[in-house]
Amino acid sequence: MTSTSDRAVALRRAVRRTGASDVEPPSFSPDGGVTVHGPAARRARLQPLGQRTRISLSEGDTLVGEAEVDSDTLVAAIDARGATYDAVAAALAVENGHPG
Repeated sequence: MTSTSDRAVALRRAVRRTGASDVEPPSFSPDGGVTVHGPAARRARLQPLGQRTRISLSEGDTLVGEAEVDSDTLVAAIDARGATYDAVAAALAVENGHPG
């Protein structure tokens, strides 16, 4: 059984491995969350909640999408894509019923 803290550590490691390919370096917060950046002032806030991770996608100051996704699946997607923001945006789209 994987603990909440183990999943948070796995998420941070995946982001660190792929963060160099993003627009700006990721920023890590003391609460276990991380913010990753995409093109054109887009950013994604990832908040580990245990088995699920909350994704909040913003463009500028506007929230454009939010959902909770399976933490292990998100880590695997980040590792597979090699670009954190792209993987997070894709995971959010799938969770909200927009695959592709």
